[in-house]
Amino acid sequence: MRHKVHLSLFVLLMISILVPAQAQTGLKSGTDSSKTDLDPSLLSRAVEEATEDIDVMNARWVHAFRTQDAEKAAALFDRDGALLGEHGSITFGSKQIHEAMKRWMKQLGPAQVSFERSDLWRLDPYAYETGYFTYSWTSGDEDIEHHSTGVFLTIWKLQEDGSWRIHRSIPLPEE
Repeated sequence: MRHKVHLSLFVLLMISILVPAQAQTGLKSGTDSSKTDLDPSLLSRAVEEATEDIDVMNARWVHAFRTQDAEKAAALFDRDGALLGEHGSITFGSKQIHEAMKRWMKQLGPAQVSFERSDLWRLDPYAYETGYFTYSWTSGDEDIEHHSTGVFLTIWKLQEDGSWRIHRSIPLPEE
């Protein structure tokens, strides 16, 4: 229960900071947002579409870490993407994210990654995904197994080609 409360408060705070008041509600660009208040099925369908596409992108992230493919992991970010890390570090842009991924993957080695989604909201051109992550990897000559778990907020951005890319990746490791 502590995690749910922690995650919910965090998400509400982040959304209130990151979503401008004039953000459109959950449909593809150019849709008359006044109609979304009248037809919840349109919002539901829009969230389902985003969820399906984002599931594919999450699977690519998992595969990239298992195969140590920093280029594929970095390609999941949009042009203006940012990776927020420990101690207030922020990595902006494709080239810097790629370099950060290479360093991280070299440090970990092949890793098993899993995500458990708590919620997904769609406010075009963004989708806000929250949940829990686990990274597992083995290191050293003694094959010592390590785990890192925590809460995440990923802000996805709908691209002009209709695909979703990570706009902000915000992991919060458990204490």
